[in-house]
Amino acid sequence: MGIDGYTRWLQEAYPKCFVAAPPSKPRPFDHVYLDLNGHFHYFAYQGAKNEEHLTKLVYKDVDRILKLLQPRKSVVLMMDGPAPRAKLLTQRARRLDKARRGKTDIDTAQLSPGTPMMARVRAAVLYLICSRLQSQRYADVAFFFSGPEVAGEGETKVQSRLLAHAAAEPGDTHCCFGSDADLIVQCVAASAAKVFVCLNIQKQDHLLDVRQLVAAAYSQPPEKAKGRGGMPEAELRGARRDFALLSLLMGNDYLPTVKSGELKRVFPIYLKLRKGFSRRSLVLLAEDKAGGKSRPSVRIDWAMFLELISRCAGRGGAKEEEEEE
Repeated sequence: MGIDGYTRWLQEAYPKCFVAAPPSKPRPFDHVYLDLNGHFHYFAYQGAKNEEHLTKLVYKDVDRILKLLQPRKSVVLMMDGPAPRAKLLTQRARRLDKARRGKTDIDTAQLSPGTPMMARVRAAVLYLICSRLQSQRYADVAFFFSGPEVAGEGETKVQSRLLAHAAAEPGDTHCCFGSDADLIVQCVAASAAKVFVCLNIQKQDHLLDVRQLVAAAYSQPPEKAKGRGGMPEAELRGARRDFALLSLLMGNDYLPTVKSGELKRVFPIYLKLRKGFSRRSLVLLAEDKAGGKSRPSVRIDWAMFLELISRCAGRGGAKEEEEEE
């Protein structure tokens, strides 16, 4: 689910960043990532007659995706594990609501970690992996899997593996399949250079180049974006982190929507504001040497962030008053 209306807004604001990916034109990537929970839930609501039929539909779709994206080094299949309490309550309310509004031949409430059905689903995914590894097509491809018994959401597990691959091989290409808004935001924030998202929009697959998306967003206001790049790499990494943070102001499964936090309203204000700050970035990276170990730490430029929130709320702000003087 993620951020309500986020993917639709991206399409409307940056249409040239979404490129159709027809089956007749497959594209190779070094690493392909799938969050399988979305597949099982989608087909459960799209006419799966029983659990066996559901599994066959997921198998068929995974094979379709791997044929389209053609992994060269690895395939990463992840599933949701036990979630934090806040997310569990959200999931429970959402699934009870769906059960009241729609009828399916499968009890989708059973698609949750800890149920007997999820144990069978896990076994089915392992069978899928083992059977595909026997094919010559995947002779040089590694498969990674994290099932419902391992804590964490699927998209978070995907990002952990993506960052590990990017650290080992910085020049590799990565493609994450899924339309969940949180997955897109995490791909934007990721430090890997060559990241793509493959989304199924109105039964047609589209590729979204994260670098192109962010470069387009910063070239001019969103409604006039042309999809051009050219931003220096260091500045682009900071821009990606900022774009991800601003996206979260729209709210998600964990965070409430900030009043006046719609990205189409916030982003033009942010673009104007950042010119007045020396660091030009909301999200800053620093080295944390606590415990004798050096590790990157993230912090927010609170002066810039509060100035942004103040302007979005229509109250002006110190920087704006200085500019007017």
